[in-house]
Amino acid sequence: MPTPFLFHNPDYSIVLLDLPSSIQHAQHSQSRLASSPVIEIPYPSNEPGEQKRGSLLAALSIDDQAFHSCLQHCICEAIATIQKDYIRGQNGNWHVPRHEVSRPNEWPRELPATQARASSGICHGLKKSTHGPFQPSVVPMILSTTEWRTVFPSLQAVSGIVIHNPPLPWPRTSLMSTDEGEFVIPPEATFIHATLESGLQSFIHGSQTLFAPHVPLFDLILMDPPWTNRSARRSSHYLTAQDQPVDPFDQAVHIVQCHLQSPGLVAVWITNKSSIRHTVLDRFRTINMALWEEWVWVKVTSQGVPVTQLDGFWRRPYELCLIFRRASQPPGMTTVQPRRRVIAAVPDLHSRKPSLKPLLEQLLPDNYQALELFARSLTAGWWSWGDEVLKFQSMDNWVQDDVSRLE
Repeated sequence: MPTPFLFHNPDYSIVLLDLPSSIQHAQHSQSRLASSPVIEIPYPSNEPGEQKRGSLLAALSIDDQAFHSCLQHCICEAIATIQKDYIRGQNGNWHVPRHEVSRPNEWPRELPATQARASSGICHGLKKSTHGPFQPSVVPMILSTTEWRTVFPSLQAVSGIVIHNPPLPWPRTSLMSTDEGEFVIPPEATFIHATLESGLQSFIHGSQTLFAPHVPLFDLILMDPPWTNRSARRSSHYLTAQDQPVDPFDQAVHIVQCHLQSPGLVAVWITNKSSIRHTVLDRFRTINMALWEEWVWVKVTSQGVPVTQLDGFWRRPYELCLIFRRASQPPGMTTVQPRRRVIAAVPDLHSRKPSLKPLLEQLLPDNYQALELFARSLTAGWWSWGDEVLKFQSMDNWVQDDVSRLE
C-alpha cells in the first residue's frame, strides 16, 4: 500500500502528508475517505488590532513568546524546504485528489458519544443486573471470521465492550452492523466504545484475555485528551475536561502507569495553550517520563500557505504532539533537547487529525502493541478506546462503491 508521504527529507524532520491517505493507510483500506473540500485560501482573520495584540502579548511570559517564535521559524523553514524540493517538480498542490463532500446532506452524520446505558430488553453482549440497568460484559466480543458482516441489535449492545476483529491468514476489513448504521472495522483492530472511566473494567479483563499468556502492556500509548479551551466550549462537538467530574487526562496517565512497557512511548496531542503544555510536561515528569520529540502539525491550504496567520494570537494554524519516553535520569535531571519535526498537511473534516502511524512506527519495535485513548477512529492492529471511537468509522465516512467492492 502506498505511503501517505508526499515528501520527506532524509531524516523525516520535515514531512508533507496527505491527511485522508494517512488514515486510509493506517486502516489498511483500499476505500477512499469522504472528505471536506480542500482549503484554497487562508481563513479570514479574526486577529486583534495592534494595540490589543500588544497588550495580549505582554501578558505572555517571555518563555512562551520565545517558544512559539521558535516554532514559527521552524514552520517557515519547513514550508520553504517543501516548496523548493518537492512542489517545484509537481503540479503545485499539497495534497492528492479527494472525494469531496460539499452539500450539507452529504456530510458524514455525527455519531453521538456513548450515553449511560439502559435497555428494555437483553441485547447481545449485555448481561442483566439484578440491581439496576443492564451492564456491559467484560468478556471480549470477537467479530465473525466467516462472514464479512457481523450484526448486532443496537449500538448500545457493543458499548463498553471490547470488540476485536481477529487475525486471519490475510488482512480483512470487516463490517459491523447496528441500528445506528454500519461501521468499517480495520484488520485486527480492537476497540472499546466507552469513556475511560466506564470502559476500564472491560479494558482490564479484555486485554488480559486477548494478550494471554502475556501481560497486557503496550509499546505505544497515543492520546488526544478533550482539553478545555474557548473554541471547544463554544462547540457541541466535544465533551471537554471541564464538563466531566473526573479529569480524563488523569485517567489516561493512570492507564499509562499501569499498561505501558518499560521502554514504551507516549504521544499526546495538546492545544497551543501554554498552561496545558506545562500541565502535560509536569504530569509526565512525576512518572519519570521525559519529552523526547515534539511534532508540529501545520495546517496549510492547497498551495501550502498556513490556513491562518502564522503568528496569530487567537487561532494559530498548528497543533503539537508531544512524544515522551522513560527518562534515563531522575526527574529534573534530564537536559537533552527534544527533537522537533514539522508535518505539513491540508486539513480535513473538523477534529479529523492525520494518522501518525507511519511516523511512530519508525520509533517502535517489530510486532509492537499500540493503544489510542480518546480515539475518534480505528487503526489496523491497534487498540482504540473512547466514547467517540466510531465517529469516523461509519459507512457515511467512506466512498460507498469502494466499500461495497470489499464484500
